[in-house]
Amino acid sequence: MSDRAALQAACGDCLSFAESIDLVIYNAGLTAICGASELREDAHRRLFEVNYFAATFMAQAFLEALRASSGTHLVVTSVAGFAPLRYRSAYAASKHALTGFFGSLSAEEEAYGVHMALAVPSFVVIFCGHKSWTAPGCDGPFTSRCGQRCF
Repeated sequence: MSDRAALQAACGDCLSFAESIDLVIYNAGLTAICGASELREDAHRRLFEVNYFAATFMAQAFLEALRASSGTHLVVTSVAGFAPLRYRSAYAASKHALTGFFGSLSAEEEAYGVHMALAVPSFVVIFCGHKSWTAPGCDGPFTSRCGQRCF
């Protein structure tokens, strides 16, 4: 999702293959579970590259096709986009930005008959079973309630 050329090629393939694009689902996402003081800039930027920029790039790539079909953008975001979530400051910020972008895009595209839907799951269990894992991009490990380091 962070390789812009590959993403552009994939979008182009979809547009050339499909007779009509009625629905685009934005569901890619990364997280880093650590305090803001431990989060490195490269990890922060990577979260935004995948969670925000990839989706907004795809939305632009599919605008004309969704206008032609009066289609729908379905954005899988997170409750973290509007509610504080401890040890997920970068993740929450990326989801907040995603929600803001697609909310504004919805207002812009309404005149073209394009629809917007947000799926806002609360918490998703991630596997954290290996004791040597640390949060990617974090300077310190995150320890779960079960005493294992998670990413």
